[in-house]
Amino acid sequence: MKKLLLLLFSVSFFVSCSDDPAEETQDYTSYTITLKAETDGDVFTNVKSAYFNDKRECILLGEHGTLKYGVPTTEFIMPEFHDSIYLFYDYATGMQLKSVFKPKKNAKNDFIISDDATGIFIREKTVYNWPH
Repeated sequence: MKKLLLLLFSVSFFVSCSDDPAEETQDYTSYTITLKAETDGDVFTNVKSAYFNDKRECILLGEHGTLKYGVPTTEFIMPEFHDSIYLFYDYATGMQLKSVFKPKKNAKNDFIISDDATGIFIREKTVYNWPH
């Protein structure tokens, strides 16, 4: 009887401690934004993420505040999946980061803003070039 119990416990131990490197998935798509570019002061303030719909209108996804070097934003869960995400921020005027982020569906994504990131000046904020 002791051998049978020992056999049952050892099998369940090996099954529960399997180190199968399965890819981590989740039922939703989320992301954080991390600033890895060296900047002078608060360059990335009032950061917003958005996507463009079929009419090329810029639709607000989330507001992320001011980015600090090396500190990821709070995880943002996308209400619905979009395959291209754009970042906007205030810097003397409105700016759009040139980089387009391509999230993986049903995964936690980390978008990195690196030293080679550049922006596009937005002189007049409209529904077609600024998140609404």
